[in-house]
Amino acid sequence: MARRSGVDVDRWTNIHGLGRLRHEFLDQVWRNLAWLTLVLVPLSLFRIKFTGWLPLYGVHLVLAVAVLLIALNRKRLSVRYKAPLLVAVFWGVGISGVINFGLASAGLWWLLMGAVVTGAVYNLRHGVIMGIAVLVVLLLFMLAFSSGQLSTRADLNVYNTHPASWVNMVIGTALCIAVIVRSIILYHQSLVRETEHRFQQWVEDMPAAMVVLDSDARVSFANAPARELLGLSDKPGVRYLGNFYRAGSDTLYPLEDLPMLRALKGEQGKVDDVEVLVAGRRIALQIWGKPCLDWRGKASFAIATFEDITERRRAETMKSEFVATVSHELRTPLTSIHGSLGLLRSGALGELNDKMQSVVTIAGNNTDRLLLLINDILDIQKITAGHMSFNIAPVAVMPLVRRQMDELATYASQFGVSYRLSLAVAETEKVMADEHRLMQALGNLMSNGAKFSPAGGLVTLEVSILDEDKVCITVSDTGTGIPEHFKPHIFEPFSQADTSSKRGRGGTGLGLAITKDLIEHQQGEISFTSDPQLGTRFSICLPRVR
Repeated sequence: MARRSGVDVDRWTNIHGLGRLRHEFLDQVWRNLAWLTLVLVPLSLFRIKFTGWLPLYGVHLVLAVAVLLIALNRKRLSVRYKAPLLVAVFWGVGISGVINFGLASAGLWWLLMGAVVTGAVYNLRHGVIMGIAVLVVLLLFMLAFSSGQLSTRADLNVYNTHPASWVNMVIGTALCIAVIVRSIILYHQSLVRETEHRFQQWVEDMPAAMVVLDSDARVSFANAPARELLGLSDKPGVRYLGNFYRAGSDTLYPLEDLPMLRALKGEQGKVDDVEVLVAGRRIALQIWGKPCLDWRGKASFAIATFEDITERRRAETMKSEFVATVSHELRTPLTSIHGSLGLLRSGALGELNDKMQSVVTIAGNNTDRLLLLINDILDIQKITAGHMSFNIAPVAVMPLVRRQMDELATYASQFGVSYRLSLAVAETEKVMADEHRLMQALGNLMSNGAKFSPAGGLVTLEVSILDEDKVCITVSDTGTGIPEHFKPHIFEPFSQADTSSKRGRGGTGLGLAITKDLIEHQQGEISFTSDPQLGTRFSICLPRVR
């Protein structure tokens, strides 16, 4: 047998489930119709005794026998045959009733019920088409009766006045309607159950661990991966997710920061620094939370998905340790080479001719770049691992800015750029920061400003007080600005606006990522604005010492 594709299997499953429901519905109608026939045949015989035999009763007798035979063999028939035969029975009873008794006959109900059954078995469109067909037939009968081309076969005065006729019509019609209505109700209930079961099976078999929390933050549903991952019982009842911890520590994760509880407040969220203890084993998790709103816009329950990232985090740790180890091992010989080249360039080991001096200079510059790259990698690794220490203390801002301008003046001159301080605060103004890390962050911004400004350009520094609580240092260049598409990625590691192999500026793409982490670890903020005509402005704001 040919293997079905994923889409085909899903379609086949849906058709199979609906086909089974249609079978059950038609079997139930045929079974109930058989019992209805056993009730109506004696009633018809009772009416015949008082009102006389009509061809109508011959048709009904044939239909009654057919109903009983089909009902007894219904398990052998497919929907393809059971449904049309059922509709044919309704039309046979309805048409014969209208011919014999006119448009006042109960046959109208049988015709309409044929349309209802068609809609239930197939779809609404088929039901509407059948209903239109019923109306057209009735309209034709009405024209035939009114024009005299057709007349009723029965004496309506006899039938309308005899109690047996009324008993037969009322009981038969009522039972028929009851059978159809009950069957349709059960069919739709089965359809709902089938849909719920199919949906639950989809959720149960999905690879992602999913949990649904009610408004009281209790687990109302958890699929199989969630029960396995979080150690939840599959027995019904009140279930709680357990305790969550900060990654790498025994500190409980704040409940208000968990995405599934934030979702109950109407917020979406995601975290990946969570661990849970299951059967004595710490599992690293990434958690997403999404609220489900009711018609009032209030979160009535929350959906949370959990992903086990233990192996991924272990791989990231191994990668970071590998990078750190290799960087440390590289820095030691590079430092020695850098020092040796410095001695050669300075002439301490003798004068070099112009050709040798040029080669040594090139080697020294490239060694400087390698050391800068290694230091940046070590810094970003330390920050990511949380191993970088900060000594937060009051730091005078203006002396630090001037010292940094003096130290980077030579570097800026390589690009034909100079620094200028256009706005300053009092010399006694201080911020809470780590002086060394603040110098490093400011140095990254100032060196970037010089590197990306055109020759003869100016990098402007401004120091100002913001809202009396913060001191801001702004570095403005006169470069071409940051492309619009790159702005969301400006602080990502190893990201550069010009990623081509021929880009004219050097760099590792780590400077701004390191700067952002350094400032945020000092309870500060960093922001930027950029315009192709005006250049780029980076601002770092730190808590002011008052």
